[in-house]
Amino acid sequence: MPLKLNRNANRNVLYGSHRLWSSALVAVWAVAGLLLFSLSDAQAQNWLKKKKKAEKPRLIVAGSVSAKSIFDPAVVRHFAKMRKWDVRIYGSGSEAAIEAVYTGAADLAISTRPLTDEERAKGLRDSLIAYDAIAVVVHKSNPVQNLTIKQLNKILRRKIKTWKKLGWVDQPISVILPDTSSGLRTVFLQTVLRDKKMKVQPKEALSTYGAVAMLRQDSLAITICSLSQTKYAHVKPVAVEGVRPDKDTLADGSYALRVPIFLVTRGQPGRLVQTFVEWMLTGKVYRMLAKTFYVPTETSRSILAE
Repeated sequence: MPLKLNRNANRNVLYGSHRLWSSALVAVWAVAGLLLFSLSDAQAQNWLKKKKKAEKPRLIVAGSVSAKSIFDPAVVRHFAKMRKWDVRIYGSGSEAAIEAVYTGAADLAISTRPLTDEERAKGLRDSLIAYDAIAVVVHKSNPVQNLTIKQLNKILRRKIKTWKKLGWVDQPISVILPDTSSGLRTVFLQTVLRDKKMKVQPKEALSTYGAVAMLRQDSLAITICSLSQTKYAHVKPVAVEGVRPDKDTLADGSYALRVPIFLVTRGQPGRLVQTFVEWMLTGKVYRMLAKTFYVPTETSRSILAE
């Protein structure tokens, strides 16, 4: 007996299946829509965050490695948080810092050398804020207590090659210098060599901090650093012309290797720079500056009046 198909039943089955597929598709599209909405919302949130961050005033400060130590990161973060600014400080060396201000890569530079006439002719301005000492340092095991400018000149020109000439062992003098981006190096060589050519081949460090670190491993070496870097246990600063570097000898000018610390800007400082400088020369940062270096108050304060 042939099987009779129930067309109504088949129609109902097909219709039911169609409804199930339609419901499934609606559910899939609904989920996809929610995912797309969530993704769009997350993207929107990221865009808003980036936009908000981009709207923050940004201040770029470049500086000598030794002068950068003035700005304790926590203090800078406090200023940035207080003002809601994006403040970034880079210890790139005085030479690179000055160039960064000239090219517009930085808003402000901290330099341990004054500007040249050529740099001022390009529109750069420098303002004195403090004095640092170029400390001439040896390893703590070295008994030498004093060196003259003339003796330093002879060391750099290879006229004095061994420590025996200076009253110690008959061993060669090892000279370590921070690299050519260092303002301390520039002023030191100008003061000591007096337009003569350096003949010694120094070991070069990336910074004065690097030079002090190298001194730890070389007891026959001599190097230079900031007064603030003479506190390390293996470092012994020597007197220069019978005068030891400290805040008193910086203040009275009796220490021969005194180096100025300048703020460098291009043209008339803008509002952001003026605000930052005012903050830096008052309160906590000013006290920290004065604790480490000699700060001629009347000179530094005059920057704010310019």
